[in-house]
Amino acid sequence: MPDQHRMRDGRVPECGIDPFSLFLFHADPDPRYVLELGQDAVGAVKGVFVAQGQAGGAGDWNVVAALAAQAEAPDIADLLNSVRLEFESGQFHQADGTRDDYFAVTADEADVGALRRLGMVLAGLYRDSERLGGLIREADPDLFELS
Repeated sequence: MPDQHRMRDGRVPECGIDPFSLFLFHADPDPRYVLELGQDAVGAVKGVFVAQGQAGGAGDWNVVAALAAQAEAPDIADLLNSVRLEFESGQFHQADGTRDDYFAVTADEADVGALRRLGMVLAGLYRDSERLGGLIREADPDLFELS
């Protein structure tokens, strides 16, 4: 793939899931893939969460992913519930003391297709703040307290 299509960190963005990225995290001995939404993208829609009374951090995206999968792709929700797709959201602590908030879901090679489909579902929500806000508003607030 030509270099102009690569992101700054060398990842190749997948069509249809921007601003999420899907990449091979490690290859040996068992390949593991990551669907990720970085700090800048998490922050860009934080206002949608805040307007619904939620913090809007990466952990809140765990709730959104689970609810969106349950509503739009029940087979993916089953994989999330069985932990074949695993949430890895959190904060990366930088050397300068700052923290990067990121949302991530990981899967092995057998489930990378489901991870890609989850990315497409979430990217659709990300681009439609009205739909994203509605999903957050209709969710049980206690779910966000646990994230």
